[in-house]
Amino acid sequence: MRTIFRRTPDLVRSTPTNAPAPALFATPWGRLAATVGACFASAGRLRKRVWQQIMNEFDYFAHALAGKALPASATPPTTPLVGSVAPVTAAVIAKPKLILATVNWTQGGSPRFSESKSAVFELDDRSARALRVIHDQLDKYVNRKGIRTIYLRMANGNGEHAPHLCHFKIEAALQLVCGLDLLFVNTLSVGAWVRRCEPVMPATKGLDVGRRWEAKLHAAVEAALFVNEHFNNERYFKDGSARRD
Repeated sequence: MRTIFRRTPDLVRSTPTNAPAPALFATPWGRLAATVGACFASAGRLRKRVWQQIMNEFDYFAHALAGKALPASATPPTTPLVGSVAPVTAAVIAKPKLILATVNWTQGGSPRFSESKSAVFELDDRSARALRVIHDQLDKYVNRKGIRTIYLRMANGNGEHAPHLCHFKIEAALQLVCGLDLLFVNTLSVGAWVRRCEPVMPATKGLDVGRRWEAKLHAAVEAALFVNEHFNNERYFKDGSARRD
């Protein structure tokens, strides 16, 4: 029998009780078992956070496989805010077209494809005249729609989807648009995030790009979703300067 002391407002009295003492944890082996159990519980709680960090570092591994330098910090974009209704305009260049896809977010956080701010442009040939034409079209379009930043999903460096000469001409036309910021997003980072998180894709039926280019429009929408998700992480965005890239 053990005695439990209970404090009352006016006195301290002892009250006997027949409750058995916890003999299991009274021994050294019992205390050791309790300590080991607590360690396993803490490891379980930390496992999810550690795994998330490992998956975040996967993008660095992808850059290494591609033989590219790790992305350095770039000037963080000014829009959108994560979880806000601010739109994101992303672009994909596929010879000889430039596909712009803008995604809005509702107050509830659901993505919505914006037909009014999505378009397709085409570079007719490699001549200076064609370059001036597409530049003028882009300049008028982005200023009329109020687009201030475009996130270009970069092409792979080799293989079937390697960038073409027209790719660089369209990229230059975008960079020369007055008042427009062009930031680059690595396609390996976007692809890894899409496979890992499987984001909900909004319907894109409002923009007719043709069956051949539907996959490229889908890739541009994926880039817009990626930008919204990783807005606060500067390492995913580059502006093309040697100092940052």
